[in-house]
Amino acid sequence: MRILEELWYGNINDSRFLKNNAKLTEMLNLLSRNADNLMENLSEKEKEIFEKYKDCSAEISQIKECENFIKGFRLGALIMLEVMEDLDCPLSKDLN
Repeated sequence: MRILEELWYGNINDSRFLKNNAKLTEMLNLLSRNADNLMENLSEKEKEIFEKYKDCSAEISQIKECENFIKGFRLGALIMLEVMEDLDCPLSKDLN
């Protein structure tokens, strides 16, 4: 299947293109352990506040990731447009 078909059918996600990153895995494990340790020592009210904090933090990360994806996609498209300008093919003439 071609890349645009993969994108259309929702088969493209970060995990498919990311290599195993030992440092990232290590940091995620550390983050999880620290969160677990923190939760064990918090009152119920503090746990509720911490959960809300984590939810907000996750939402902010998702917004930033989406914005970065869009910026990266646009940059890639602009690069391709510039490349196509110098080609002698019918498609490049249609883009100008």
